[in-house]
Amino acid sequence: MKFILLVYNDESAGPHPGEPGFQELWDAYVALDNEARAAGALIDSQPFAPTTEAVTLTIRNGQTSTTPGPAVRSDAQLTGYYLLQCKDNAEAIGWAAKIPAATTGSVEVRAIFEGPDVT
Repeated sequence: MKFILLVYNDESAGPHPGEPGFQELWDAYVALDNEARAAGALIDSQPFAPTTEAVTLTIRNGQTSTTPGPAVRSDAQLTGYYLLQCKDNAEAIGWAAKIPAATTGSVEVRAIFEGPDVT
Protein backbone atom coordinates (compact mmCIF):
# COMPACT_ATOMS: atom_id res chain seq x y z
CA MET A 1 0.00 0.00 0.00
CA LYS A 2 1.12 3.54 -0.66
CA PHE A 3 0.90 6.17 2.06
CA ILE A 4 1.52 9.89 2.06
CA LEU A 5 2.86 11.38 5.26
CA LEU A 6 2.00 15.08 5.31
CA VAL A 7 4.34 17.10 7.53
CA TYR A 8 2.88 20.12 9.33
CA ASN A 9 4.92 22.57 11.36
CA ASP A 10 5.06 26.25 12.24
CA GLU A 11 7.36 27.37 9.44
CA SER A 12 8.18 30.61 11.25
CA ALA A 13 9.68 28.70 14.21
CA GLY A 14 12.80 27.51 12.38
CA PRO A 15 15.57 26.76 12.39
CA HIS A 16 15.95 28.15 8.89
CA PRO A 17 18.87 27.76 6.46
CA GLY A 18 21.94 29.52 7.82
CA GLU A 19 20.67 29.51 11.41
CA PRO A 20 22.13 27.44 14.26
CA GLY A 21 20.61 23.98 14.36
CA PHE A 22 19.53 23.91 10.72
CA GLN A 23 22.30 21.60 9.51
CA GLU A 24 21.56 19.10 12.31
CA LEU A 25 17.87 19.15 11.41
CA TRP A 26 18.64 18.72 7.70
CA ASP A 27 20.98 15.82 8.50
CA ALA A 28 18.20 14.13 10.50
CA TYR A 29 15.90 14.28 7.47
CA VAL A 30 18.64 12.96 5.17
CA ALA A 31 19.27 10.08 7.59
CA LEU A 32 15.54 9.25 7.63
CA ASP A 33 15.41 9.33 3.82
CA ASN A 34 18.41 6.97 3.68
CA GLU A 35 16.87 4.60 6.23
CA ALA A 36 13.49 4.51 4.43
CA ARG A 37 15.23 4.05 1.04
CA ALA A 38 17.35 1.17 2.39
CA ALA A 39 14.19 -0.48 3.77
CA GLY A 40 12.54 -0.23 0.34
CA ALA A 41 9.79 2.05 1.68
CA LEU A 42 10.73 5.46 0.27
CA ILE A 43 9.15 6.47 -3.02
CA ASP A 44 9.73 10.22 -2.65
CA SER A 45 10.08 12.97 -0.05
CA GLN A 46 10.40 16.70 -0.44
CA PRO A 47 10.19 19.84 1.66
CA PHE A 48 7.93 22.62 0.38
CA ALA A 49 8.84 26.23 -0.30
CA PRO A 50 7.41 28.68 2.27
CA THR A 51 3.68 29.35 2.19
CA THR A 52 4.48 32.93 1.17
CA GLU A 53 5.21 31.44 -2.27
CA ALA A 54 1.96 29.45 -2.44
CA VAL A 55 -0.98 30.34 -4.67
CA THR A 56 -4.46 28.86 -4.30
CA LEU A 57 -6.53 28.46 -7.46
CA THR A 58 -10.29 28.05 -7.70
CA ILE A 59 -12.69 27.89 -10.64
CA ARG A 60 -16.29 28.92 -10.00
CA ASN A 61 -18.87 29.34 -12.73
CA GLY A 62 -16.11 29.12 -15.31
CA GLN A 63 -14.10 31.93 -13.72
CA THR A 64 -10.56 31.21 -12.57
CA SER A 65 -9.38 32.98 -9.47
CA THR A 66 -6.02 32.88 -7.71
CA THR A 67 -5.30 33.95 -4.16
CA PRO A 68 -1.84 34.32 -2.63
CA GLY A 69 -1.11 31.83 0.12
CA PRO A 70 -2.12 28.32 1.09
CA ALA A 71 -5.66 26.97 0.74
CA VAL A 72 -5.93 26.34 4.48
CA ARG A 73 -4.68 28.89 6.95
CA SER A 74 -3.66 27.62 10.37
CA ASP A 75 -0.95 27.82 13.01
CA ALA A 76 0.84 24.90 11.36
CA GLN A 77 1.71 24.89 7.68
CA LEU A 78 2.14 21.97 5.29
CA THR A 79 5.94 21.95 5.06
CA GLY A 80 6.67 18.70 3.22
CA TYR A 81 5.75 15.10 2.53
CA TYR A 82 6.94 11.53 2.39
CA LEU A 83 5.46 9.08 -0.12
CA LEU A 84 6.05 5.54 1.12
CA GLN A 85 5.29 1.96 0.21
CA CYS A 86 4.27 0.17 3.42
CA LYS A 87 2.64 -3.16 4.21
CA ASP A 88 0.00 -1.52 6.42
CA ASN A 89 -1.07 1.53 8.42
CA ALA A 90 1.01 0.49 11.42
CA GLU A 91 4.21 0.51 9.36
CA ALA A 92 3.35 3.94 7.94
CA ILE A 93 2.74 5.27 11.45
CA GLY A 94 6.11 3.86 12.51
CA TRP A 95 7.83 5.85 9.76
CA ALA A 96 5.81 8.96 10.64
CA ALA A 97 7.08 8.75 14.21
CA LYS A 98 10.65 9.08 12.89
CA ILE A 99 10.00 12.38 11.09
CA PRO A 100 11.73 15.15 13.07
CA ALA A 101 8.75 17.52 12.72
CA ALA A 102 6.58 15.06 14.66
CA THR A 103 8.24 16.40 17.83
CA THR A 104 7.33 20.04 17.14
CA GLY A 105 4.38 19.83 14.74
CA SER A 106 2.37 16.91 13.40
CA VAL A 107 2.40 14.28 10.67
CA GLU A 108 -0.81 13.21 8.96
CA VAL A 109 -0.72 9.62 7.68
CA ARG A 110 -3.03 8.97 4.71
CA ALA A 111 -3.37 5.85 2.61
CA ILE A 112 -3.37 6.49 -1.13
CA PHE A 113 -6.60 5.30 -2.74
CA GLU A 114 -5.79 2.77 -5.40
CA GLY A 115 -8.91 2.27 -7.47
CA PRO A 116 -9.68 -0.64 -9.74
CA ASP A 117 -7.48 -1.21 -12.77
CA VAL A 118 -9.04 0.19 -15.91
CA THR A 119 -7.98 -1.26 -19.24
